[in-house]
Formats: sequence, structure tokens, C-alpha cells
Amino acid sequence: MLETILSQKKGAIAGKWLELIADSYPAGVKILADKDKFTNPVGYILSSEIEVLYDEFVHDQIDSERATIALEEIIRSKAVQDRTPGQSVSFVFLLKDVIRAELKSQVKNKEFAAELAKLEERIDNLACQAFNVYTGCRERINQIRTNEIKRDRDNANRLLERFARKYGDQTVEVASGYDRSEVTE
Repeated sequence: MLETILSQKKGAIAGKWLELIADSYPAGVKILADKDKFTNPVGYILSSEIEVLYDEFVHDQIDSERATIALEEIIRSKAVQDRTPGQSVSFVFLLKDVIRAELKSQVKNKEFAAELAKLEERIDNLACQAFNVYTGCRERINQIRTNEIKRDRDNANRLLERFARKYGDQTVEVASGYDRSEVTE
């Protein structure tokens, strides 16, 4: 029963969910103003992937490949922004507010309320999945940064070694770190 209602109200619920997500960005940031893939990649990702995620969620397919890909796209766009983990994952919980507001007249029915409680548990599970995806994205970002630092250090060491070969015993010894003594010419 609830799945049918949520499917019928897909446009309204997904649209309001997307608006709430856009409102969570700082004032002046117009996430939904332009949905072009190149000029506004975040707006494009949100507007295209929220509907996919909503469809999979309504049909209790949050572990499906489509849902995972949609969730990863959304979270990846948030993981590179200057946002806390809570801010990055909070968009999932906004779905509860939208569904409650859209279905407030039916919530009085006890059978319907039980289905809604199960639905909210699925939202919580989706949030846990989103947090796991966020953590994986942040780990990849940190690994990339670590690799860049290592590469920069290795390049600096190679330059120091070349300098040492060129100027011989007038140079500093190059080992695993840097020696702060000065080179005389």
C-alpha cells in the first residue's frame, strides 16, 4: 500500500527532497539554478541521481547496483566539498521530513503508521550506507593527498641528489630527510 502511494507521488516527493537538499547549501549557492553537467556538476548529479535513488528506495532496493551507484555519485560530490560528514550525509534524513509532510493525512491509520515506521528504518539504513560511502570517498581523497606528498618529497630528494652530484663534497648529505646545513660554493 505505502509503496504504491510513494510511487504515485514520486514527482512531488523527489522534487521536494531535491529542494530541501539544495536549501542545505550556503545562501547564495544556486545548486538547482543550472543543471548542466559541465557548468554545475553538483546540480546535475543531484537532480539526476536523486530520482534514481528514490526509485530504488521505494522498491526496497537500496542494496542494488543502481542505488549504490546513485548514492556514490551524490556522496562523492559532497565528499570533496568543505562539509562535515554529518552535513554530507544529512540529505538522506531529509527524505523522512518530505514523506511525513506528503503523507500526513494517512499517518493516522495504524496499519499505515506501521508501514511508515518500517520505511523510516529503511531511510536510516540508507543513511548508514551513505556514511560508509562517504568514509570510503574520504579515505581515497586522503590517500591521493598522501601520494602527492610522497611524490613531492621524492622529487625534492631527486633534485637534492642531482645537486649533490653536481657540486660534490660541498653539498649536504641526502638521506631519508633534509639536512638544514648550508651549501657553500
